[in-house]
Amino acid sequence: MAGNQFRKASHLLAYSLVVAFVGGCATAPARNDPAVEDARSAYSAAAERPHVKEYAPIPLREAYLNLRRAEEAESAAARNHFAYLAERQAALALAMTHRRIAEDEMAQLAEDRDSLVLRSQRQRTQEAEMEADRLRRERELAREQAERFRWESEREMQRLREQLAELEARETDRGLVLTLDNFLFETNRADLKAGAFRSLEKLSDFLKQNPGRNIMVEGHTDSTGSAQYNLDLSRRRAEAVAQALRSQGIQPDRIITRGYGQEYPVASNDTSSGRLQNRRVEVVIENATETRAGTARQ
Repeated sequence: MAGNQFRKASHLLAYSLVVAFVGGCATAPARNDPAVEDARSAYSAAAERPHVKEYAPIPLREAYLNLRRAEEAESAAARNHFAYLAERQAALALAMTHRRIAEDEMAQLAEDRDSLVLRSQRQRTQEAEMEADRLRRERELAREQAERFRWESEREMQRLREQLAELEARETDRGLVLTLDNFLFETNRADLKAGAFRSLEKLSDFLKQNPGRNIMVEGHTDSTGSAQYNLDLSRRRAEAVAQALRSQGIQPDRIITRGYGQEYPVASNDTSSGRLQNRRVEVVIENATETRAGTARQ
């Protein structure tokens, strides 16, 4: 009993120090940022729940670290990114704790039911049988809740896989790369064709459903014309795609544009088919834990 009281007191003291440290280190922009405030509330709610530190210490610490990063970040994009991660980790800590509690309850319920069965055999009373039935229903409910949580997690992963398949994105060390149709633009023009906006709807829908992922839009050309002309054209095309996504509701701070001109061909410029492949716009979809520096070409 004394040992349990000492551990509880230690946990309360550690949590008080963490909350005081987080509050003292927050910068003025972070204190005024709704995303950071939401992340801070999510972390506090998780940290205050009983058993979270015992059953989910790793995601709880990840939530704390990402909250610190969000509070110390200088840009709104970085604050939003780390605040999103902090909220997800806090939610994961709560979910893991709920699952462990449900498992503990299931084990205890099984033990209690076995005990009640023995008592029923001895006493043959209706009261014992009714209690055993109640415990069976509670155990089934706990099992269904755990199964529903697992099913929802699998469904979320399947949804993400289906979205990526629709986008025809390929995995690279920089993240997921989507190559947009070259026919979005007229030759030597940077204005999107009328039908191009519809082609970008799948990408904008994906970004709306996955707010933790940012993108980098990269323009590329073939080697026809001067290098400077191609560089300017690639930049303007990348910006045209970015502007179209903004008009479809994607926040500007989630998009970075780059123009590389003829610097990174994917085929030979000696043939018309090769030049056609080189005239492209690529969208790099960052991994959820990536930073902007990790997606840029080296």
